[in-house]
Amino acid sequence: MDTYFIISTEGEQVGPIPGEQLINHGITPKTLVWGQKMSGWTPAENVPELAALFADSAQQNHDIEVVAVTTENGYSPEAETGTEQPLETKHSTGRYWVLIVLLTIGVIALGILYFMSRMSTLEQERDKAVSDFTEFKSSVSSVYPIIITDILIGNVNTNDEVDIDFGNSIPSYRTMYLEPRIKYTGLTAGTINLKVKWYCPDGTIRRGTSSPAGFSQSVSTYINEGADNSVTLQGWGNESKGNWGSGTHRIEIWYDNVCLKSKEFQIY
Repeated sequence: MDTYFIISTEGEQVGPIPGEQLINHGITPKTLVWGQKMSGWTPAENVPELAALFADSAQQNHDIEVVAVTTENGYSPEAETGTEQPLETKHSTGRYWVLIVLLTIGVIALGILYFMSRMSTLEQERDKAVSDFTEFKSSVSSVYPIIITDILIGNVNTNDEVDIDFGNSIPSYRTMYLEPRIKYTGLTAGTINLKVKWYCPDGTIRRGTSSPAGFSQSVSTYINEGADNSVTLQGWGNESKGNWGSGTHRIEIWYDNVCLKSKEFQIY
């Protein structure tokens, strides 16, 4: 058999194909074919040599749109035979670009939807975290109204004038009233009552006639809410110098039955 060009069901020119192999390319009686001995495109059923291919099977007719054919590299069967120029299929590049654009838009839309969903989830998580923290702070503040981060000891006279600044070394012969300055984070704002224990180097607690049971003194003070706050509490001692002995002393600050902070300090 001769070789032929065919118009595929996708409207594209395919070939050359040996005649005996055409049936493997899914041609039907209505498939347009063209060969070098033909003057133009003709349904396969009208080509005597090909009619036998359909003798044993009934094929469904399909209408195929016919237009002039030219291959992408400019090749045309007519160039070889000098006969009528073959038909060409409609160019499908534009259709592919439309699909690409639609797919791109779809991907962008999905990305936007995912981003918006993620942002919504993050906002919900943030709101829940804020709510949980507020609830936690409310429950904790009734037990721990402040979190004391440090205690500094200073030496002052009877007029509350600083003799040795807070945090500096204090020699025994200059001791008068020792005052604690606390650094804290306030979980709530308001006036609270704190209790203080001053321990001597031998482990005994300094006490006076007005001392509450088990403590050296009770102090009422106002605290602010938030971090990086400080307040100086009322001191303990005597206006006469040298009433604190040398050694390692300790101070404890309590709220109700909870020790908020303890710190050792040296008197030299």
